[in-house]
Amino acid sequence: MASGFVQRWKGKASFDPSAFRIGGVAMYGSAAVQSTNVYGSTFNITGTYVTISASSAMAYGRIAKPAYAGDYTLIQLTTVSSGIFLTASTDGSVTINGSSINTTLKSTLAGVIVLEATSTANWALSSIYPSTLGFITISTST
Repeated sequence: MASGFVQRWKGKASFDPSAFRIGGVAMYGSAAVQSTNVYGSTFNITGTYVTISASSAMAYGRIAKPAYAGDYTLIQLTTVSSGIFLTASTDGSVTINGSSINTTLKSTLAGVIVLEATSTANWALSSIYPSTLGFITISTST
């Protein structure tokens, strides 16, 4: 004997094709990988999984505002001698680790940075690889 209630639909269902799903539940973020080849330019980081390949010229990436608390962005960097600057905000509206002053991450080495949102206005530096001192620098500006 059935003890639960089953809800069924007739007709068509509409699902967001760009949403990442686990067990049929949308995680409200794009699962597409954003690959960016930058050559001394400014670019926007909007994907969940981002690979940044840079030349020897400095590159400036603007990290998008978190869509929701618990959102995350995984950024893979290649080695670049001049450095890659990742900035969350220039006006203090989006913070990194709760600081509206230190909102720029700089790296010249290859590695991975994981940012996790604690709110819709703050990215927390969740993990970095390699975890050596000097892989990443957190600063006030580019």
